[in-house]
Amino acid sequence: MRYAAPLLLSILTLTGCPFPRVSGMIAPLGDLTIKQTDKILSVGEVTGGEKTVILVSGPKIDNESFREALTKTLEQSGLFKAVVRNKSGDYELNAQIISQEVQIRGGYHAILFVNYRLLDSRLNQEIWKENILSQYDANSLELATGANEGAVRDNLTQLVKKLSQVLSR
Repeated sequence: MRYAAPLLLSILTLTGCPFPRVSGMIAPLGDLTIKQTDKILSVGEVTGGEKTVILVSGPKIDNESFREALTKTLEQSGLFKAVVRNKSGDYELNAQIISQEVQIRGGYHAILFVNYRLLDSRLNQEIWKENILSQYDANSLELATGANEGAVRDNLTQLVKKLSQVLSR
């Protein structure tokens, strides 16, 4: 038992904050040129995330944190007239985290694979779906949690670009 505290401290030192932060996952979209639609988007269900289990799994992205980062990124994108968390939108976007992994390669390398589905709420019909793969190499100060956050930021940036293209047709 007397070794538990030093072991936990060592793990936290190697991995950084044990939980990816929503604020670190929101995609900065300042350089993107996006034409706003007149539609309201409902951010639907997020599945496939995992809870961080310290000493077992390392930092993981959970459903609620991903949904929050997804919602805030879409709000900040300006792509939609409004982004809501209930089912009252013209469109509904659902996400499934298919896989997430952090590898150690002279630093931390995160890989995130997410399936997105955009539905027309009035017609109850799928209008777009795609799997988006993102990767991020953390710098020496970011550690494993920063790698996860970077992979989410990249994934959400790709999502906004693709939605912008799909909805401008």
